[in-house]
Parts: sequence; structure tokens; C-alpha cells
Amino acid sequence: MRDFATAVKAIATDESLTHDELVEQLCDLADAALKQATPSRVSLVRSKLISKRRVARAMLAMAADVTVRGADRTSGYRGARLVA
Repeated sequence: MRDFATAVKAIATDESLTHDELVEQLCDLADAALKQATPSRVSLVRSKLISKRRVARAMLAMAADVTVRGADRTSGYRGARLVA
């Protein structure tokens, strides 16, 4: 965002540009800013899981444990704790 604002300011203060050239350059700059791809939710989650491996492994271990215990009717999920 800072780069965009700096570029707009540079174009706006350039007195050598005519009005039409100014409008054209501002439109080009806006188009370039709008074309920038934002990261998808999947890629954001993936990067968080990679950066926080310990948390991801603990979550996977809990999920595997729930899956294995899911066949047993005496186990279940109660509140924030897994009960065996």
C-alpha cells in the first residue's frame, strides 16, 4: 500500500505531465494495483501450518487419536477435552 501511495504522489506532483497523461498514468497505476493477486485462504493456512509445525503436529495427532477412538463408544468429545 505504501508503494502505491508513493507512486501516486510521484505522478501527482510531476508538473511535466499534461492532464490527460496524468489521468492515463493514474489509471495504469490503479489497474496494476488491482491486478495483484491476494493469497488464497488455502495458501494462508498452508503457510501457517508450515511455520508452526509443532502446533500442526499436535493437531494431526489429536485428529488421528479421535479417528482411532471414534469406533469405541465409550470415548467421546466433552467440552475442551478428549475423554477416553
